[in-house]
Amino acid sequence: MDEKTIELIKAAQGGNRYALAQLLHESYTAVYRYLLKLTLNEYEAQDIAQDAMVKAIEKINIYNYEKSSFSTWMITIAKNLFIDRVRKQKLFDKYAIENLHIEQHSTPLEDFLEKDEIISFLSKLSPKLRAPIVLKYGFDFSYEEIAKYLKIPIGTVKSRISNGIKAMRKEMGFYE
Repeated sequence: MDEKTIELIKAAQGGNRYALAQLLHESYTAVYRYLLKLTLNEYEAQDIAQDAMVKAIEKINIYNYEKSSFSTWMITIAKNLFIDRVRKQKLFDKYAIENLHIEQHSTPLEDFLEKDEIISFLSKLSPKLRAPIVLKYGFDFSYEEIAKYLKIPIGTVKSRISNGIKAMRKEMGFYE
């Protein structure tokens, strides 16, 4: 971490609002893009990113720049807020939540969502159609596993995946 950033952190921890605002401003884009890949929804990503900024303001005095970079700390806060939201919404089971890590290597979901176009097309689907597609192609779940985790019949899983893919193809300009 460079000296300028360390000085900003120290100033922010000392109560300098300008320094804190600058740190948050510099990390916002990385936090937002990370959340966009997790949520597949720009409004939810913005909402969680904003919550992360508030949490960082509240917790700035416990941040230790010797343990992690400021952006890593911010992304960790955002990831934890996302996990809390997923738990509350009961969108994914314990297995999916435990496999959402911020590390150097990518997860199957991150590989699946590498292209912004995929995020865009998936975000236009209803959560009922999007969830099975993400579990199937992002986490490589079987139809049986998806049915178990979403608590729906296997036939419904297959139908939702098929309908979701058809909707995405139509949105992309491919017609059957």
